[in-house]
Amino acid sequence: MESEKADILSHQSNVAVVKLPSREYPGSVVQGDSLLILHSEIMEVLAELSKTPEKDAFYAAFMAAEKLEDRLMHYIAVCKAHGIENNFKIEHSYKRYEHLVENDL
Repeated sequence: MESEKADILSHQSNVAVVKLPSREYPGSVVQGDSLLILHSEIMEVLAELSKTPEKDAFYAAFMAAEKLEDRLMHYIAVCKAHGIENNFKIEHSYKRYEHLVENDL
């Protein structure tokens, strides 16, 4: 595990702001459980918008779901690598809608 000093600009619960020395801008910390909830919520939006995949809103929701899911998968993998247990499970993946995006390209 790498050790690096980070400046905590805000400790506010669920919206902490942290500045790493190697980054120009501070990061907004999203707790793992909050990330899982955000992913679930965007998947509900994506499911509804998949009824009209030709609309720009569907593509935007698809891209947001992909980014959130990638971040969630990374979070789960990092926790596992460091022996931090969680029972997070991705119930629905953006990948079930990939065919709608591929057909539109």
